[in-house]
Amino acid sequence: MEDYRQQYGLRATVLSLSQVIRELPKLRRHRLILIDESHNLRNREGKRFRAIQEYVEENESKCILLSATPYNKTYLDLSISSLFVKEDKDLGIRPEQLLKELGETEFIRRHQCPVRSLAAFEKSFYADDWRDLMRLYLVRRTRSFIQQNYAMTTCQRPEVPDL
Repeated sequence: MEDYRQQYGLRATVLSLSQVIRELPKLRRHRLILIDESHNLRNREGKRFRAIQEYVEENESKCILLSATPYNKTYLDLSISSLFVKEDKDLGIRPEQLLKELGETEFIRRHQCPVRSLAAFEKSFYADDWRDLMRLYLVRRTRSFIQQNYAMTTCQRPEVPDL
């Protein structure tokens, strides 16, 4: 990553996940945080997760999370979006399948959280609910899509317009 930062002249700071607890609080404000291998932040109780979440909140940073494996064992793996979405924020959508099963009144009685929030989706085990949520935040690109549309062989060079 540091090589790319230098090659493209980016004003950025590159940190490994192992450094975020110690180094992130010292950094100046970055408006954009790019986290590679973000699936390593699935443990929302972990110190690294909290350090990044606090930095994002304090600096009002935007996040881009990169992962080849965003979903591993349960749908809760996808809730790493809570790094940049507060659990009680009104998302404008609801976990409709879960609400259909329980009814809105029973859902609120059991879970005591807003029905249009990330916290509400975290109660659902319905794939359709999670697909609806992820449509708001996820851009999915398969390996073959990347290879077909972005990979260059050594013989190919990008077209550079004359200035």
